Amino acid sequence: MNEEARFRAAVPKSWRAVFKVAEFIHRAGGRSIYIPPLVVREEFDQREGCGDYEDIRVGVNGKEIRVEVKWRTLAFTGFHDYPYPTVLIDRMEKIGADHADYYFIANRDLTHACRISGETRKHWIGPVKRKDRDKGYEFDGIECPLDHVHFVKL
Repeated sequence: MNEEARFRAAVPKSWRAVFKVAEFIHRAGGRSIYIPPLVVREEFDQREGCGDYEDIRVGVNGKEIRVEVKWRTLAFTGFHDYPYPTVLIDRMEKIGADHADYYFIANRDLTHACRISGETRKHWIGPVKRKDRDKGYEFDGIECPLDHVHFVKL
């Protein structure tokens, strides 16, 4: 399977984490949840317009909150067993100036997540050189120190 086929297969799979986080937010009550339609490009050249602006949009008290969800292969439930002093939020170019209001970094088993508010941005660290464990390429990441992270049970 080539790299593009692997990407197309992984996108719908990653939405399991999006729906798990949306369920968590919805259970809190008083919120409407919108998950944009899944649009997967057929070929690499068609990537323009296929990216998403947010994974989840939450309506609460008359305003909209943008939420990004990442699903990691890490096993953790809280501060006591998180394996690093910082949490990788995303690639630097994906965060930009118009970042999400919240980031949820889900654990491998989709039982717990790190919840990071965009309001903590002044404490974020980056760019930090990182290497994708699965694909092997290097990228510039943005990380948040653990003392600005809330752990939640999904």
